[in-house]
Amino acid sequence: MPGAAPAHLTCTLVSIMGALAAKGNAAILVIGLGVAVILMAIAAAWIGGLLARHPWISWGGLAIIVYVALDMIHDGAQEVACWAIHSARCTDSLFSLAPQLLAQ
Repeated sequence: MPGAAPAHLTCTLVSIMGALAAKGNAAILVIGLGVAVILMAIAAAWIGGLLARHPWISWGGLAIIVYVALDMIHDGAQEVACWAIHSARCTDSLFSLAPQLLAQ
């Protein structure tokens, strides 16, 4: 199941937060984690139904992920270019660095 990894990560974080909030009280820990798991199951079922009824929401989420990924690739390429030319003159645009990179 491809969506299982984020759910496991979220559940792990909830468990850690619950353990920190319990401050050594086992009853509070068990009750808190039980309520959190139940609420997560209800929310997951609701979101799953919403995505089944409105598939365009999934495309919107994909668009956001692609935008963020391309932004990270652009920023990372700029950092690598600045590192490669060892220059303090790095600007905000990768395109202005291209002539310097090609000259080396």
